[in-house]
Amino acid sequence: MSESLQSGHYFIYHGNDLVGRDRREDRSLLPKHIFNKTDDKEPQWTIEALHDGRYKLYARGSPTGVEKGHVVAFLINQARAEEWHITPIRGLKGEYEISSGSKAFWEVSEPGKHSMIKAVPSTGRPEKETIPNPRFIFKIVAVPVGHEE
Repeated sequence: MSESLQSGHYFIYHGNDLVGRDRREDRSLLPKHIFNKTDDKEPQWTIEALHDGRYKLYARGSPTGVEKGHVVAFLINQARAEEWHITPIRGLKGEYEISSGSKAFWEVSEPGKHSMIKAVPSTGRPEKETIPNPRFIFKIVAVPVGHEE
């Protein structure tokens, strides 16, 4: 049975902590970091399912990608956005690894703390045959009907 996601609105969690952009950001048009334990109480994501099993992820309407080893939302230069792979973790319903086309995986290096989401190369994560490292596991939950942005 496939756990592929449909296009729609979602919350992304690392453990019990919400993941997203912060409410207070500088006013520049520079890329905005994605955080674990964001201060935004409802950091909804828009996930767009693409034709080839990849996804576009939008944080507050801006597409996301990788810059300087971190996951960011691009306000301008949106062509730099990634097409992400969202891979179900075997045996963990609704939990996934998220990686870029260049095999950079989302990682929370400081679980339970307000910290930037890193994009680390596949060499920094365990192989599929081993027990998944919790730093790379994200829960993706559909936003209840009526609560969409």
